[in-house]
Amino acid sequence: MRVTGGRLRGRRLRAPGGGVRPTQDRVREALFALLGARIAGRRFLDLFAGSGAVGIEAWSRGASFVCLVESSRRVLPVLRENVRLVEGGAAEVRGADAFRFLRGGGGAARFDVIFADPPYAAVRGSAGRAFTARLLAGIAGGGGLAPDGLVVLEGAAGAEVPAEPGWRRTDERRYGSVGVTFLVRA
Repeated sequence: MRVTGGRLRGRRLRAPGGGVRPTQDRVREALFALLGARIAGRRFLDLFAGSGAVGIEAWSRGASFVCLVESSRRVLPVLRENVRLVEGGAAEVRGADAFRFLRGGGGAARFDVIFADPPYAAVRGSAGRAFTARLLAGIAGGGGLAPDGLVVLEGAAGAEVPAEPGWRRTDERRYGSVGVTFLVRA
């Protein structure tokens, strides 16, 4: 697994293993091609960060600050090792449950882009709809999203992202077995 663009392009990242499914290089490359100017100089939150590949990619491509949230104590050492590539204190790793982090106000910071890649098992079927609704409610209620901010949800291709009150879907893409949905506040 490598960083696909920006100042760290080509740098290798470690994968935590043990069932963690890092966002594929080609999906990250396509995602950041779509995000374009929304990244440079902006604040980026990576929920369910795992290896940190998406957050590190955001910093590599010009994000001013990246916060990576991961709850697994087994994964955190690998995440912290990968984040050492980010220079100048522009990244913070938070060992916390994503929902608890959001309830706490997201570290009292507003993020321009919030990327969430929860375990695919959590976002399947009717339980997945409830999980997504809870996640979006946490983002809306925690105040961590900037007024013109964007939420990007990654999940299995074909997994339904329900229409939630207060949110508007702006785009949806499929990359093989991966689906990516873009949402803004309505």
